[in-house]
Amino acid sequence: MRMLRLIGMTLLTVMLAVNFMACSDDDKDEESFIIGTWVSENTVGNGRYTYTVIFNSDGSGTWTELEEWIPISGTEQTYTDTYSFHYTISGSNLILWNEGDYDTYAITISGTYMTLCGEDATPDDNCLDGFYKFFKR
Repeated sequence: MRMLRLIGMTLLTVMLAVNFMACSDDDKDEESFIIGTWVSENTVGNGRYTYTVIFNSDGSGTWTELEEWIPISGTEQTYTDTYSFHYTISGSNLILWNEGDYDTYAITISGTYMTLCGEDATPDDNCLDGFYKFFKR
């Protein structure tokens, strides 16, 4: 009886170890889908907004915003900003951080399309706060 209990505990320990290793590999597979360059292009009124996000395999990336618009004065205005970040994916959330500043997005990837919704928004409310739709280049 004692031998049967020992074999049972050993088998349980092996099964738990295999399950934990499988979960670890799944997280890395989820992140591999995001690696690459993603672009979002939108036109609103007299403005064109282009967001380019690059996700690297080492968990780093860059976010570039290019905003071009023509105000009432008729002179074209341009705004560009680029910042670096680190990222991780936890379930259906993408977390970006840089120097203590964190942004969390609900992420959906379908083929070559990615949707990011700000943490205060959900797909149910059409991601009204912080909604980005990207295609992969």
